[in-house]
Amino acid sequence: MGSESIRFSTSQLSRFKTPLGHLIPGQPSQTMPRLKELVERTHPPKIITVGDVVSTEAQVAGIPVSLAIIDGKTMRHGYAPPISKTRVTFHVVNPAGTISQESWQAIKNALKQEAATVIVEGEEDLLALPAILEAQLNALIVYGQPSQGIVIVEVTSQRKAKLAKLLDEIRQESPQAG
Repeated sequence: MGSESIRFSTSQLSRFKTPLGHLIPGQPSQTMPRLKELVERTHPPKIITVGDVVSTEAQVAGIPVSLAIIDGKTMRHGYAPPISKTRVTFHVVNPAGTISQESWQAIKNALKQEAATVIVEGEEDLLALPAILEAQLNALIVYGQPSQGIVIVEVTSQRKAKLAKLLDEIRQESPQAG
């Protein structure tokens, strides 16, 4: 089978509470100028945002987001992000605590586009992981760290290898039958 959905237990999820990259603390008014400055300095080949607030704030700040992964919710309530109509849009179902095969494939396909949005029914929190694994080297993955700020992950081969190993371990630990 190979690329089936990955379901995470609570203890496995706790491994991802630590930011995967560099945490920039603060409100969007503080974090977005720093993200923009980094983008202007490093010229990443792609910028991928995971989460409604970070995706919207980045667009508002004029940061050229290649892929936005959103679920229409922020923390506890509905959120209607301004989606640009020029973007290719993928709709996927991704239950909480899961990386669905459908979502992973959509991210892979979306990264081939100039600009795309993946709209998730369910939860987008864990989708930074396939985004890191599928993105080209030096791409930036940006996601919100609730009540803290944003996390910027620069895609490197070391980071991909470490994350792939961690996901393999989780796949092996996961009970195969209900």
